[in-house]
Formats: sequence, structure tokens, C-alpha cells
Amino acid sequence: MEMVDAKGNLLQVNSTLNSDLFFALRGAGGGSYGILTYFVFHIHQTPPQVTSMNLEFNSTNMNQVYQLFDAFNEVGPSFDDGIALKMRLVKGSLSITGLYLGPSNEAQNAMKEFLSKAPKPISSEFDQQTFFESVEILSKSPNKYEVVNPVHNPNFFKAKSFFVNTGEGLTHQAIDVLVNFVNGAYCIILASFDLYGGAINIHNNSSSFIHRDALYCVQMESDWKSAEQDTKCFRKY
Repeated sequence: MEMVDAKGNLLQVNSTLNSDLFFALRGAGGGSYGILTYFVFHIHQTPPQVTSMNLEFNSTNMNQVYQLFDAFNEVGPSFDDGIALKMRLVKGSLSITGLYLGPSNEAQNAMKEFLSKAPKPISSEFDQQTFFESVEILSKSPNKYEVVNPVHNPNFFKAKSFFVNTGEGLTHQAIDVLVNFVNGAYCIILASFDLYGGAINIHNNSSSFIHRDALYCVQMESDWKSAEQDTKCFRKY
């Protein structure tokens, strides 16, 4: 990496030069160490085929909502490392989207334990495709060209996130509060739960990332199109 510090110095940052910064910049500080101007990323080879998963659940039957959250909390820590999952709650909709690094039959097998504990989905899709095709779908881009050259569409938004640790999943009372808040808000609010795991399960000092015990990250998001909507969509809450 290269970084400009508070004195305007351009620093080379790697495992040899400024190794303390190299450790800190990979997970700590929230961008407070300086301005990063250059990165070198280690990339991973993708498999020939991946599987996009989309499962819709009943969002009005609270017993089924509790059951889905409980399954997410219970099975989440033991999921195959090839699975990435996000649970999404918005007014009138409760769903899980995900990606499996492999073919559809393996994806369905990897999801068996979770689906045995979750409520029966209203619908489920396991679509085998290339990795790039999955990026196009998950990005919700209108075509593949905007995946490579995305168009910027400015809007107004508010977002807040926090972590829930393994063994500390949301209680049913907390789920009630969350569902009532999402359903009662003036503007559309999305609550998403990004399942963690994989590399963060390695408890060592290879980086400064602190959320080693995270089960998932909860993100609350809302967006609107005009400044006039600020009071109703944001300031009220």
C-alpha cells in the first residue's frame, strides 16, 4: 500500500516497510491513519461455476420469522466456507440471498442442515452460472456493461451497522422491535444480516481485524430521492 500521512508524507506500507501500519490498516482505525492512494490485492481463483441462491420466506407469520432467525443463528457458524449468505428484511418481504462457490447440486447439499431447521420457503432458486454472471445479478445492474463501468446515481441515504457475535443472536423480543420498526417507517428501510465466518475464524495476529467472533453484521439502510423527504425519512428516527 501507499499512504499519505497527516504531515503530507507519502509512505510505502508493506510487511517490511512501516510494518506496524501494514498491520493496523488491515482492519483497524476506520481510515484514521491517513489517506491510502495505492493498493495491491491478493486475489483468489474462482471456480468454473458458482450458484446464486435466493429463498423467499413468510414475513407476516412471526413464528416463522423467529424460526428463520434461530436457524441463521444456530447453523451460521458451521456453514461451509464456500457459502456467503445475506438475510434481508424489508416491509412485506423476508429473504435470503447467497452465493456458493460450486455447482448447484453441491450448493443444495451444503444448505440441507440450514433448510431442515428453517421454515419452508415460499420459493427457492439455485441458479448455476459463471462468477461474472453472479456479480451481474447480485449488483442488480441492468446489463453486464454497467458491472464493469457502473453508473453513479446520487441519492440521499442513512445507514447504520453493528455486529452480533456468535452465541448472541437477536432475541425474539429484539426481532419484534426490528420488524415493527421496519414495517412502521415512513420510508422503506432495509435490514440486512451479512453472515460472517471463513477467514475471520483464524484467531491469530495476521491482521488487526477485531470482529473475530462476529456471527453477522446487521445493516440498517434507507434511501430517498429528495432533500424535502429528509424530515420524514431520517430526522424523525
